[in-house]
Amino acid sequence: MKRENNRVMNVEKKTRKSILTNRHRRGIPVFLSIFFLVVIQVVTLTGCSPGELADSMVNKIANKGLEEHRQQMAESTTAAPEPESYYVRTKIPLRSEISISTEAEIAVLEPNQLVYLLSTEKSWSKIRTEDGLEGYIMSMHLSETEVKVVDEKDTHWEYERDGLTIEINKKTDNHIVYWVANIYTENPDEDINTAFAGGSYESCMTTKEEVSALAEEHSAIFAINGDAVGFRGDDSDASDFKNPIVIRNGELCYEDNRDIGKMCALMKNGKLKIFSPKDLGSGSQMVEDGVTDVWWFDTPLVENGSVVPTLYEVEESLDIAPYTAIGQKDKNNFIFIVVDGRGSSGSPGVTYTRMAEYMEAEGAKTAYQLDGGGSSEMWFDGMVLNQPSDGYERPISDIVYIKK
Repeated sequence: MKRENNRVMNVEKKTRKSILTNRHRRGIPVFLSIFFLVVIQVVTLTGCSPGELADSMVNKIANKGLEEHRQQMAESTTAAPEPESYYVRTKIPLRSEISISTEAEIAVLEPNQLVYLLSTEKSWSKIRTEDGLEGYIMSMHLSETEVKVVDEKDTHWEYERDGLTIEINKKTDNHIVYWVANIYTENPDEDINTAFAGGSYESCMTTKEEVSALAEEHSAIFAINGDAVGFRGDDSDASDFKNPIVIRNGELCYEDNRDIGKMCALMKNGKLKIFSPKDLGSGSQMVEDGVTDVWWFDTPLVENGSVVPTLYEVEESLDIAPYTAIGQKDKNNFIFIVVDGRGSSGSPGVTYTRMAEYMEAEGAKTAYQLDGGGSSEMWFDGMVLNQPSDGYERPISDIVYIKK
């Protein structure tokens, strides 16, 4: 052992001398000289041979690399953060694809139901429910905070701002459930507005949106469904009943020469008029004379303060269903009525005649029928007040609304 140590010490001395005398001549950098000296010193102190020392260093480097690799793998397999959560604004269907087709409906979401946002595509969002069901809804129906929900015990709602008062009452009549909105406006031309799904007359033929979505988009405080103008386009099954004149918010959108029944016009001064096509001239002339909106559903309800007599003549042939109507007492006082039906709210619905009688009882001098069925809806301050007969909001083509 002593002989071995002497041998190592001799090697060390010779190596030092060789390094110190020849490093410049041979071009060996200073740091390499120091490195060799350190290695020799370590060999001397540990008693390891140079080969054993090299193996030890390799093992340490390998172990360090393995540990770093394990750490990187652990970081890469860390669970992804949970998607952002939102509340559902209204009762609507969850769909298997981006479509308003009933075939795409896979579940019904409730107001304030918590869901998780997975992705967005144009105006739609892909979401996941708490029980893991994934599907699509329109992004407009997601809220960062909880939304207002109608209490079944509530029967009265009010809203007031400068020049506008809204008073809504829920009423019953022999199991028929309906909502009456009495609206006073000093500026009907500014307060009574209309909107198309998709933003234009052309787009509403192919695009449909819920009343609540359209109302939120237009900063409304109150809204009802319109006359289904977008369901009667040239390519639809109801193309024979396409609106012969379409004027909305003072803009002429469409006209032809057909006379297919009575229409309803809202004038800039707030007056409602029942008329037949051509009674008021061409569409351009109507706009020039102050017509701001025109609806067609071929059913006047009240004229000159009385139920239209012909309704009683056809009463037995009229369907009982949910319905929506617009009326007025005078140019500043409007009446909107929505009746539930087909079992929603336990209500059977009404005929046009009964709706006309409700309008007459509320003091309407003029009243006109709008769309009905599953489209009938009254929306107020973020809440769907009635219970649409489809069980949730139906995507429609147009609304009548009042701004906040």
